[in-house]
Amino acid sequence: MSAEPAYEQLDRSLRRNGAVIMSVFAFVWSFGVPGFTDATLQWTALVAGLLVALAIRGRPVQRKRRMPSEWLRRYNRVGLVQVVAIGPTIATLIYLGQPAFIPAAVSLIVGVHFSPLALVFDQPRYVWTGVGLCVVGLIGATSLTVASDEAARALVGVGAAAALWATSAHVTFRG
Repeated sequence: MSAEPAYEQLDRSLRRNGAVIMSVFAFVWSFGVPGFTDATLQWTALVAGLLVALAIRGRPVQRKRRMPSEWLRRYNRVGLVQVVAIGPTIATLIYLGQPAFIPAAVSLIVGVHFSPLALVFDQPRYVWTGVGLCVVGLIGATSLTVASDEAARALVGVGAAAALWATSAHVTFRG
């Protein structure tokens, strides 16, 4: 058995898992959008995202990735750092009486975490996902100076969900 089929299987599996994870988190972000409380619409969006992810199954590998040998360990480390950063940030914003900034701050942290993920998975497009989430977070934070908490939360929720769904679809159809 040659290494190529095993590599292609791993690549498809990683792309599918990444697309599913991004679709699920896009779904989670959609819950933060005021007025987007119709469960039917949210579940339809989740199912659509998951169907896109499942389309990876027969897609050919576009290019061979160069992932680090300890990619899984690095992935886990990046995820742990992200969680450790989010928890205290939320606690601090609540303590300071500024809970309206939580969605924007979380979007920034998640956006920053995509840079090392781009290296771990050799997926340069993840940098753009990170940039998109950081921009969404900054716009959400600055919009709090001129808009209501609800409007800022909607901006961040829609923007973050859109960035993640777009990445999920891109990974699915472009590899």
